[in-house]
Parts: sequence; structure tokens; C-alpha cells
Amino acid sequence: MKKINVFINGFGRIGRALLRRLLEDDRFEIVGINDIYPQEQYAYLLQFDSVYGRLRYGVEQKNDCIIVADRVIPLFNEEKVESTALYDLDIDILFQCTGVHLTRRDNQPFLDSGVKKIIVSAPPLDDMPMFIVSINDEQYQGQRIVSAASCSANAIAPVLKLLNEYAGVEAAGISMIHSYTADQKLLDAPVNTSELLRCRSASSNILPLSSSATVTLEKLLPQLDGRIQTHSIRVPVPAGTLYDFSMQLIRPMDAEGLNQLLEHVGYDKYREILAVTENTLASSDIVGDSHGITIEKKRTVNVTDRFVRLLGWQDNETGYVSQMIRLALKVAFF
Repeated sequence: MKKINVFINGFGRIGRALLRRLLEDDRFEIVGINDIYPQEQYAYLLQFDSVYGRLRYGVEQKNDCIIVADRVIPLFNEEKVESTALYDLDIDILFQCTGVHLTRRDNQPFLDSGVKKIIVSAPPLDDMPMFIVSINDEQYQGQRIVSAASCSANAIAPVLKLLNEYAGVEAAGISMIHSYTADQKLLDAPVNTSELLRCRSASSNILPLSSSATVTLEKLLPQLDGRIQTHSIRVPVPAGTLYDFSMQLIRPMDAEGLNQLLEHVGYDKYREILAVTENTLASSDIVGDSHGITIEKKRTVNVTDRFVRLLGWQDNETGYVSQMIRLALKVAFF
């Protein structure tokens, strides 16, 4: 079978986590990487990572390429890489990991340069369609520019969809206890935002911050429109997110039945996406996990026969890029 030619535009946290996963998947050929910082930093930050440790392959930067795992990957340093000769690369999927190309208009020049399809690694700012595998990917009809939604939406959506199908979700509140991200400040400093808490040190504070997760989830799960509320709480850890679900169900379900539903039906419907564990976890235990979410079975409780609480974990980088790869397989072969 022909390999899928992919290009990574933006080589920050998500771009590098994505490449680490792609290096282990022989269904993909990485035909290029673009970012605007010095090329020696591409190789250095790929090989050495403060969260994931040292890459198991040697990495060499040479002649505008990275050489890693017997692959020679061309490097670009272009603010507008779409203006270069992307036609020559025969790109099936461009992973848009810059965090700034968030509309269809922003991405159209890449299609004009020969890219076949684009997957954006963030919720869009316009009506760009969003897809999550096993949530709404059956609605994919060959659109050339799509969003993979957000890491949080990829974690929360499987739980909400499954419970709504089998018990009915009357209302759901989800607290996202989220690791800090690269857009936060290490120390207190002014930033160009009206949200004052974003000026505060990510390494020294627990910060309740705004999130687009509620809007994103209601678009992905319109059957739950008006019944979801999320809260983002950033905490001083570099990776890992804990999702605290509080849900009022339409039909009674006890904790044991809920765990069985998640473990057995969830496994059939959301294999590789939703996992259930008997283990008691800390945030560092989820680092490197490729699932969209892992439910901690012992934490599932009933407050009443219809009001339930459960906890789930996600590596918000590895788990998310693994979902992007699953979406790429759907998009590429449509």
C-alpha cells in the first residue's frame, strides 16, 4: 500500500509530539517540516525533551534535513511555506500545527500550492468542519480542510457520547485540570490579552482560564447543545490532564454499571481512544499514553442514582496527536 505523504507545518510541542508518533508508524512518509527557528534547534528539541525524555533514535541535522530513524526529512525555514514549491513534495496531508492558521481562508494558499488535504491541530475560528474519529467522522465527505478539534474535546467527547446513548445525559459539568502550555508565561509578565490571569506565572499558580471546549463539544455533539459546561484549570505540571466529570443522567445507572459500560461497550466503540484502568494514577503516569482518555475505574461514584462522577486522564500532547493520526488515516483514504 502506498504510504501517506505528510508535511508538518509548525514544530512546537504538538509538531514534535506528532513526529515522534509518526516515526513509529510505517504507513506514513514524512516529506517535510517547517518552522521559523534555527534548524539546529529542530534536531536538538526532537532528540531531547524535558517531558518525554531522549528520543530512542539518533538525530542529525545536515544540509537542510533531519536524519532520524533511517529517514531523511527536508527542513524549511519559511514564514510563508505555502509560497514555496510544495507541489514537488506530493503532500497528501499537511498537519497544520502552527496554532495561527485557524480559518479556511488561512489554509487555502496551501491547497493552491499543491497540498491535497489539511488537518488543523486546534479548534477553528470559522465554520471549518471538525472531526473526531468514532465521534462524528462518519460525516466526513472529503472536505480538504478540517480541524481535529482540541485535546480536551478528544478526551471528553467519547465519554459524553457513550453515556448519552445508553443512559441519556441531562447535564454535564467537566473540570479540566490541565498542564500548563507553551502560550503561558513562566514568570509574571504582561501579555496581549484581556484575560488578566494569563499574565501570571504558570509554574507558580493554579489558574482558572477560559477555554473553547464547551463551544467545541456542542458543535461535535449537537444532541447535547446547551447541556455541557467545561472549566479549564491550569496547574504547574508540564504534561497530563485530569478530567473531572459530574453528570446528571436521564436514566439511573450505578457506578458498577457505568464502569462496565465504559469498559466493554466503550472498548468496542472507541478502541484505542477510550481506555479503563484499575490502577490509581498520578499525572506523570499518563505521560506517553496514546489514548484519547483513560478512565480511572476506582474513582467512579454515584452521588444519587442519576448523578454520577468519574475521573479520566489524558496526555494532552501524545493522546491528541495520536487522534490526529487516526483522523489522517480516515481523511487520506476517503
